[in-house]
Amino acid sequence: VIFQPELRKVLEKAVSVPPHRLKDQDTELQSLIAESLVKLAREHCGAILVFPGKEPIKDKISGGYQLNAVPSLPLILSIFDPNSPGHDGAVIIEGNKLTQFGVRLPMSQSARLSEEYGTRHHAAMGLAEQTDALTLVVSEERGKVSIFTNGTMQPARNANDITEAIVEHQQQMGF
Repeated sequence: VIFQPELRKVLEKAVSVPPHRLKDQDTELQSLIAESLVKLAREHCGAILVFPGKEPIKDKISGGYQLNAVPSLPLILSIFDPNSPGHDGAVIIEGNKLTQFGVRLPMSQSARLSEEYGTRHHAAMGLAEQTDALTLVVSEERGKVSIFTNGTMQPARNANDITEAIVEHQQQMGF
């Protein structure tokens, strides 16, 4: 008990993660998501992933299943496999976890997207119009990734565009 402050310092050092390691973990998540989406696009397998912003999205979304899982390429590919029960819904990513899957998003009520885009795109636009979330969509028809934020849609040309969009979103939100 006499050495309690010294013991606490030793334990704090033993369990603390250096800031550069946290940054590496964040970069790993961003790269993993980008790699997953590019692979899904190549296979023409539809997907939708949501990174919430500061505004709550709970009152905008519905359905789905609780997950609370560490992201991995096999897990993400499994969720969006057409035989998976939640493949048509969105995956919610909070912090470094996949927290929900099979989630329904609000449909856009505007005419910002043409009718040639499908349900995933209109749902992503709906969330982008109502919140500050970042939503990433893979079109199964086109085999392309689109980035939705602040009521806009931008095409992602490659994995780097996806990674940059996630990094920018996290920086803007202060995450």
